[in-house]
Amino acid sequence: MAILKHDVKRVMISMPKSFLKDLDAHLQNFALTDRSRWILEAAKEKLAQEKVLLNEINENNKE
Repeated sequence: MAILKHDVKRVMISMPKSFLKDLDAHLQNFALTDRSRWILEAAKEKLAQEKVLLNEINENNKE
């Protein structure tokens, strides 16, 4: 656990999609705290953003 002296405005998380799926399945077995829900949602949002960027790159490469 980390104690922060300042508010965190943005967190960037990079991980393989399979790790997130395994983590999600594992966490379903436990009661989630607000913080762990936030971290999981942030990771899902980051993966969604990376997927959009990858699709844009692939579309640009086709042209």
